[in-house]
Amino acid sequence: MPTKTRRAPRHVLFLLTWWVAGCIVALAETPSPGLPTELWPPVGVGFVLLTLVWDGRSRPDQSAIGVSALMAATFFGFALVFSHPVVEAAFMAVTNTLAAVLMTLAYAVTKDQAGWAPRRGLALLGMVLGAVVASGLLALVGGFPDLAAGRFEPLTLWWAIRSTIFAFIGGATFLIFFHGDRERWRRTTPPSRLALAVLVVVSPICVFLVFVDPELPLTWFLLLPAVAAGVSLTPFGAAVHALAQALTAGAMAFLPFDQFAYVGVLPPSLLVDLLLAVSTFVTIQIALLRDERERANSAEQELRQQADARATLLGQVFDSMSDGMMLFSWEGDLLRYNPAVRHIFGRPIPETLTPGLWSDYLGLCHEDGTPVQDNELPGGPGLRRHQIDAVIGRGGDRRFVEMGSWPISDSEILVLVADVTDQRRRTAELAQFAGVVAHDLRTPLMSLRGLLELAAYEVAHGKTDELAPLIERAEGASARMERVVEGWINYTLVREGRLTPENVSLTDVAEDVCGTYRESPHVGTRIAVRAPHLVRADRGLTRQLIANLVANAVKFSPPGTPAHIEITSTDDTEAGWVRVEVADRGVGIPTGQEHRIFEEFHRAPGRSTRIEGTGLGLSLCHSIVTRHGGTISARNNEHGGATITFTLPAAD
Repeated sequence: MPTKTRRAPRHVLFLLTWWVAGCIVALAETPSPGLPTELWPPVGVGFVLLTLVWDGRSRPDQSAIGVSALMAATFFGFALVFSHPVVEAAFMAVTNTLAAVLMTLAYAVTKDQAGWAPRRGLALLGMVLGAVVASGLLALVGGFPDLAAGRFEPLTLWWAIRSTIFAFIGGATFLIFFHGDRERWRRTTPPSRLALAVLVVVSPICVFLVFVDPELPLTWFLLLPAVAAGVSLTPFGAAVHALAQALTAGAMAFLPFDQFAYVGVLPPSLLVDLLLAVSTFVTIQIALLRDERERANSAEQELRQQADARATLLGQVFDSMSDGMMLFSWEGDLLRYNPAVRHIFGRPIPETLTPGLWSDYLGLCHEDGTPVQDNELPGGPGLRRHQIDAVIGRGGDRRFVEMGSWPISDSEILVLVADVTDQRRRTAELAQFAGVVAHDLRTPLMSLRGLLELAAYEVAHGKTDELAPLIERAEGASARMERVVEGWINYTLVREGRLTPENVSLTDVAEDVCGTYRESPHVGTRIAVRAPHLVRADRGLTRQLIANLVANAVKFSPPGTPAHIEITSTDDTEAGWVRVEVADRGVGIPTGQEHRIFEEFHRAPGRSTRIEGTGLGLSLCHSIVTRHGGTISARNNEHGGATITFTLPAAD
């Protein structure tokens, strides 16, 4: 489809050359008295030329007006060259130019399409109408040689028909050449090109035979090749065929064996011309219909491919969603579901299930344990738009789901199922965190407040000698709050921070950590380090991991007894990993708590009030190890204390 109306200057120059040639051909022939010339192309050539400089929608600009003036001046000059009187030459120049303008305007109004090239039959009919109106008015005003204005006689009709035929054939073919889809012609298949080559030879031969033997049936020899061209060629090829047929007929008119005379109101010579015009119309019309059908089929195929692609994409999205999606009919039949539904409910989804048994089959309950009834499920009668929370399973295996339904058409209902177990767990953790925060900060904060009030009282009563112990205790309370806050910050950084792996010496890190415990106030603490391995880990997190484990061991040592800690490393049973153990001789781990001590905010039962802590230390260790891809576990050892074992990647 062309995107521009204005063509390159070379196209305009080419048509101006044809305008000059058309003027010469039209004016050089001196017709016999009472007869028109055999060729009169100015109106058709001028029509095509004007389409190159005007878009047909806006007002004609200077280029269109200038080209029109140049056309009139050229016609006038050649009319003088061929001995036409000045007045007659000027009149014919103006009227023929105006006829071309009128045909252009008429076609622009009636074509009912974008662009100049005809793309449907209505545009061709508009072109015929424009040619008839322009040539008819031109004949009535006497715009042809030796034709008086306002006379209604056979010669007037002959001139009008001759000009109309040349205007239509020339306009229809050259508009396709200059404004048609050239890319379509370049993509023409070899069989179509071969058909064009054959028809361009056969059609002129048929025209030649008609002129040689007028007794031959004109319709067969002129219209059959036209129909064949229409059903086998593109619009561009059909235009080439029509022009070749018309040019052959025009050339035959000048040969001595032309036996078609001007007898009667519609002489045989004009009948041949009319048949050529009909042939051109039929050829191009059939080709345009085929082209329009092919475009429609191509557009339909493209839309179908787009629809298939969208359906495939939606299907992939449907199947890959983590939330469950179930499509039901209004009658309650399950039409489709995605794999997430099977994963969430933990059992196969039957294609058919007796109404009233869905809740029982899936094991859906309310949070209070009462079964969910089928008439409560989203999508059921009266619940086309409905949401419900349900529980699947019991005890520690309970999972929470949210279900909602939305009608998506007059016959289908979409039910969404979301597993919100992790969300509920996280909400519970946040609530627990809030409780831990309140508990851990309340005691030192209340202590700090009380100490400050007591200090203010002492100052008010002049007892300044009692301030030092109070300030020292207040600093201790403040330090406890600082440690609590620092623990939360460290935990967040470990969970969300970025790892920077490098080769790390376990001995260096452990000795650095243990150095602080070999000094006051931890005099007597015994720490043995036998960890010669190098690991591939984040140095800062590795230090924090060992520091937390050592601090935990020191914190849970028996009252009045120095802590005894051993840090050892060995090759893990899995190649490429190092196993590290931190063993103490403290109070050990309560039975059944070996796994829970790594949970967030967890504290061993019976020790929460005696020993200060946030419940984040071992959870922090768990996060550090798992972020490195390792494992961590805890057990009681033969000394009654606890042994924490973890693995880290071995160094390169």
